[in-house]
Amino acid sequence: MDDEPTDDELQESLDALSGTPGQDRLRTAGLMVVSLLPGGAQLVTFLGESIRTAHARRIEETIQIMAGELRRLSDRVDIHLRDETWAETFIDVVEESQRASERSRREAFAAILAHSLTPDRPSDQERLLFLDLVRRARTIHLQLIRLLLHPPPSSGSSLLPLVTAALPDYPEDVIRLAWGDIGGWGLTNTSSLSGIMSRADLSGRLTGLGDRFAAFVTLSDDEA
Repeated sequence: MDDEPTDDELQESLDALSGTPGQDRLRTAGLMVVSLLPGGAQLVTFLGESIRTAHARRIEETIQIMAGELRRLSDRVDIHLRDETWAETFIDVVEESQRASERSRREAFAAILAHSLTPDRPSDQERLLFLDLVRRARTIHLQLIRLLLHPPPSSGSSLLPLVTAALPDYPEDVIRLAWGDIGGWGLTNTSSLSGIMSRADLSGRLTGLGDRFAAFVTLSDDEA
């Protein structure tokens, strides 16, 4: 076919996607496999352009969110806090933002970069730990953290109805699983939502580590 990409054009498309670590190399290998299918060369060209466009858009959005947070925190930001850990975090955030399809995760990455330029930022070790937790988190984990940061009024005698009412888009078993995750990460003082108590109350459920994580990865204009 006349519009079939040449071998050189195909290789150029693949080269543009190579030279990156981990999952990116697996993606490149996957595109090479696709190229072996009938009509695969055209599909690879399309996928390559789509991936680059999506990645660029996600990175741009993350940087824009960070800039907005820096403006809101302008009275606290100290540009001289751009240390080696911040530089490493910036590179990691750019790479992670490309793969972060969920806006909530891109917002968390942006918050990490902005809050790392404030005097009350966590230690180097905690900043890297919190970055790793956001890598592992999904939207529901971050929504649970935000819920605990801005808890609704207490009611009833069990936490589960309180949480499921606040997160109606998720099945109960998914909420239980995600709650167990953040408890396992040391962010909450209970890993179960099933306990009966005199009064269900989400306030005070974050540990000290959880409080610092929530403050570090949540944008200052976030509301529950």
